[in-house]
Amino acid sequence: MIRSGVRIKGTIIAHEAPRLLPAPKQDFETQSPHIVPKSSSLGEVLDTVVRIFGTIFLLIFQLALLDPAVIAVLEDGTFVEVMTWYG
Repeated sequence: MIRSGVRIKGTIIAHEAPRLLPAPKQDFETQSPHIVPKSSSLGEVLDTVVRIFGTIFLLIFQLALLDPAVIAVLEDGTFVEVMTWYG
């Protein structure tokens, strides 16, 4: 694009995200969660750590499954899809 004389104003990396679920209509009582209870054994602590890392891994994995696309923004405000990746 640059060699042809078309000037790029910027680039965007976008994801095709699914629609979000609506919020529940019921009111739930909130309680402060205890990540590591004070009287816990080593097994319970390790279980909590594994759950935290598992949740982080699943979030990153789900983001990778969203079809990313590289979009170039031209000087006149036009968006041109340059590259897509379908998993």
